[in-house]
Amino acid sequence: MRATEAVTLFCLLAASHYNSPMNRKPFSPRHFARSTDLRLFLGFALLLYVVGGGLIWYFYGPGAMLLGALCITAGLGMIGLLYGLVSLVGRWAGE
Repeated sequence: MRATEAVTLFCLLAASHYNSPMNRKPFSPRHFARSTDLRLFLGFALLLYVVGGGLIWYFYGPGAMLLGALCITAGLGMIGLLYGLVSLVGRWAGE
C-alpha cells in the first residue's frame, strides 16, 4: 500500500467516524437560527467596512474613511442594540 492510499483510507475512516449518526448532536433550530443570524450580521459588517470604507477611501481619502468607519460603527451599534432589544422581548414573551 502506498503512502497516499494509506492517507486516503485513514481520511475516509476518520470522516465516516465523525459523520456517523451516533456522534452527531441533535439538530436544534433555535441554535441554527442564532448562529446564522450572527454569521449574517458579521458578514454584513465586514462587507460594509471593506467595500464601503474602501470606496470612501478611494473617492475622498483616508481622513474621510476614518470618519466613515466611525459612522459605520455607530450604525452597526444601533442595529446591534435593536437586535438585542428584540431578543430580550422574545425571551420575555417565552419564544
